[in-house]
Amino acid sequence: MQCSHDSRGNSVPTILLSMQRHLYSQGGLKAEGIFRINAENGQEMLVREQLNKGVVPYEVDLHCLAGLIKRFNT
Repeated sequence: MQCSHDSRGNSVPTILLSMQRHLYSQGGLKAEGIFRINAENGQEMLVREQLNKGVVPYEVDLHCLAGLIKRFNT
């Protein structure tokens, strides 16, 4: 798994940092219920396929992305 360093110097999977940047840039931290509301399973599977290719889809539901961040590496 390709890793990069975050702002604190920690080695973190590059795709996870990309997911975080996308969530922040789309205002995800201001979204109601972020990290609590789950997306539809069908959408999550499609997004997971894209992430496995190293791509964070631009039009992804922020709740879906937050849920995948929570479950990363499980």
